[in-house]
Amino acid sequence: MAFDFSKPIPPYKKTIVCEGIAQAEKLFSAQPAAFNARRYFLILDPDQKGSEALKSLPNTYFLQGGSVEALSSQLLEIFNTFSQTAWLSAREVIAEPNAAPEKYKIFHQVIENEAKFIPQLMGSSADAWMGFQYLKENIPLLKKYPGVNLLQGLYAGLPAVVVGTGPSLTKSLEQLKKLKDKALIIAADASYKILLEAGITPHFVCSLEREYDTKIFFENIAAHRPATALVAYPVVPHGVIEAFQGPKLFVYRNLRMHQYFDSQMPKGFLNSGHSVTHLAASLADYLGCSQIALIGQDLSFDPDKLSTHAENIAYEKWSEAQSLQDLEAKLKEQGDHLVWAEGNEREKVPTRGYYMIFAREFAALQKIYKAELINCTIGGLKIPRLKYQSLSETSKNWTTPSDLFERRDKILSERREPTQLNLAPLLENLRQWQALLLENAQLIRFALEGKLAAPEKQIPTLISQARGIWEKAAEDHVMQAFGIELIGMPSIQLEIDWLKENSEKPEAMKCLKIIDEFFRLMLLQIEKINAELRPLA
Repeated sequence: MAFDFSKPIPPYKKTIVCEGIAQAEKLFSAQPAAFNARRYFLILDPDQKGSEALKSLPNTYFLQGGSVEALSSQLLEIFNTFSQTAWLSAREVIAEPNAAPEKYKIFHQVIENEAKFIPQLMGSSADAWMGFQYLKENIPLLKKYPGVNLLQGLYAGLPAVVVGTGPSLTKSLEQLKKLKDKALIIAADASYKILLEAGITPHFVCSLEREYDTKIFFENIAAHRPATALVAYPVVPHGVIEAFQGPKLFVYRNLRMHQYFDSQMPKGFLNSGHSVTHLAASLADYLGCSQIALIGQDLSFDPDKLSTHAENIAYEKWSEAQSLQDLEAKLKEQGDHLVWAEGNEREKVPTRGYYMIFAREFAALQKIYKAELINCTIGGLKIPRLKYQSLSETSKNWTTPSDLFERRDKILSERREPTQLNLAPLLENLRQWQALLLENAQLIRFALEGKLAAPEKQIPTLISQARGIWEKAAEDHVMQAFGIELIGMPSIQLEIDWLKENSEKPEAMKCLKIIDEFFRLMLLQIEKINAELRPLA
């Protein structure tokens, strides 16, 4: 059925997909008010023509290129918050009349796949709560240790090498040794010991995992001078951070909860993907580096041994050879699968779904970096948008900068008073939200139990009022930080359920049940947060 351009787009259609520029132009001509900040517009542009007029409109994006990886990377850049992921599922397609069936097929396949997959990247409720618990545990350390905000731009114009722990790292160590005085070296936590044993002292090592398993990367290391500095998110367990011997700095992730704590204990922010090497690369860009060379960033299994990590890693089994059958069984057990994808030096390399996501995240980060990101890994998976070049070629014009450690230590040695944290305003804000949610939750329960005096009149008003509170909560920084983001995937699913229920002829009782569940989860979350933070106030 042809799209009716004269009929207003319902407000619950949050993403409009236009097949081609002409369809978007027709829609804008007929309904200019439809292009607003309350929805997203995706213009499928296989010919990559673009349109400056359309691009300037709110939340309007062009999907260009014909490969799955390129399109997936673009969608990952656009839909990267909790609410946005739900919006991708509530979409309307404006088809191009008489278009060949294959013209937009790959676009729609990618959009459908990403609508299902992107919400999974937001993490589970258990993961989010674990991160909060570790952050709370680290409040004394946040007060004590400085942040990377003190070092922003400190190494402006200098090159950096970011060291991952892929199987190829061993092959890059000799070349890296020659550059240890020519570039800033930033290590992933798992590569830290490997570098020290090779006679290379990185200037920084990064940690982001919410797991005590990473503690082993910092244990049994003799004190050394000059010392490597640790840069960690505050969700890294307290015991892991304290196991590290050397200067320590914190940095926040771009999450609402972290923004709240940064308002009182400033540390700076670093965008990151899901791996520690994303954090390391973002640190290099933040410090002002002009070029960032990636090594040991295979994002694939060793094509011959099928090992996952470099030799001499703390967990020896990670570097051991394994059979294809064993690897496939492990991936299946982890909810992932083996993929043969385009390599840098081989036509195809063995990788997995999550590694491919990491590659897309590098492509997305390159778009926002000031620095040039170059993949200098020996072999491995091809990373979209990144130049692939040997480390020796990349570094041939690098000079020898002086005092890389000294300029960092000079700033860190300056005396500073510990920062303070006042939780009283937060707890009061949560109290007010709790009262509002409780009052309306009781009315919703009355409606669901058939206890309203005039349900025909009261229920529509109640639904509208309760949904308004939901939307207000979704836009409130405190409720985002300590409610929606901590609830995680269930909050996204409820938003998706709401949008789907309102797509045709909504049933009042179904709408009430969805709202009732959202209010229940939010109230439970507030109660948990109060129990954790009130003793610290």
